[in-house]
Amino acid sequence: MALKEFKKILVPTDYSEMSLSALEYALTFSRMFGAQIYLFHTLDTIPVLSLESMDLTTESVIYETEQNAKSDLHAFKVSRIGEIPNLTEVVRKGVAEDQIVKFATEEDIDLIIMATHGRSGIAHILMGSVAEKVVQRSEVPVLTVKPESTRSTASTLAGAVEYPQLEKR
Repeated sequence: MALKEFKKILVPTDYSEMSLSALEYALTFSRMFGAQIYLFHTLDTIPVLSLESMDLTTESVIYETEQNAKSDLHAFKVSRIGEIPNLTEVVRKGVAEDQIVKFATEEDIDLIIMATHGRSGIAHILMGSVAEKVVQRSEVPVLTVKPESTRSTASTLAGAVEYPQLEKR
């Protein structure tokens, strides 16, 4: 049986430390397979504000919010991992899980890699996990990564095992 090659990998991020764990896995897969990584952020809601006296139209506020999100995503990438030549930054607006699944389909993504933890507390109870919803809805394979800070000692040790046969590729 041949190994599945991943040429396009989608990594959703909310800029959290938790999402960095998924990005680390994506970088490893990218090195192994020469894959393109899409670092993806979703603007859940765009505030609609229109104040004529301040010349803030709905369109200008939406445009400014999108530009800020693109700048934030770029700053997150540069500060956390630096410049990576095969990494594309993508910002979409809408419901996170819907936009992730839609982008994966539109761009023929081979693999989605995302952290299992994002929202916490009451937000998780009320809205559920974005990762959980993506796993349920996606036709693309989804690798969920439990961030190191939430792993037990046993799973951390198990993750430390090296696989030299994969490094030969």
